[in-house]
Amino acid sequence: MGEFKDIIQYAGGKVVYLETSEAESFRITADAIEKSITPKTKAIILNSPSNPAGSVVSAEDLERIVHLAHERGIFLLLDECYVYLNYAGKPVSGGSFTWAKEHMVILGSLSKTYAMTGWRAGFALASKPGSGQPEQAPVAVHIQRDKLCAEGRCRRPD
Repeated sequence: MGEFKDIIQYAGGKVVYLETSEAESFRITADAIEKSITPKTKAIILNSPSNPAGSVVSAEDLERIVHLAHERGIFLLLDECYVYLNYAGKPVSGGSFTWAKEHMVILGSLSKTYAMTGWRAGFALASKPGSGQPEQAPVAVHIQRDKLCAEGRCRRPD
């Protein structure tokens, strides 16, 4: 989650980490998230299954987290890059809660889901502002470690 921290700080935000414990298998719960929300909270970033701990937010907790964010007008950024690598149960995507899509951004990875080692292909899915309709947003794609591609244009990294 280091990249998220840097982006938040660059935008002038304050990063608040959710404490987890090994004794509870690093489990993230809706109760813990609710306790950490303040009037200044603008967004919640949730990575499940988490990397590197591997903990998975339960379907029930995920639905409660979506409700919490939606009711308070807080954006929920769901990093679901590992959602289909969950062998402990049925994968649950935040995208299944369509009633809250105007407050949600879902990030996914083709690289991890389809074992495309070395490729960095992913996507972001969010509603077009004011429409409630999903819109795919291009995300930088790193191919063969020598070109960056986004929005159909490629260039060599500096």
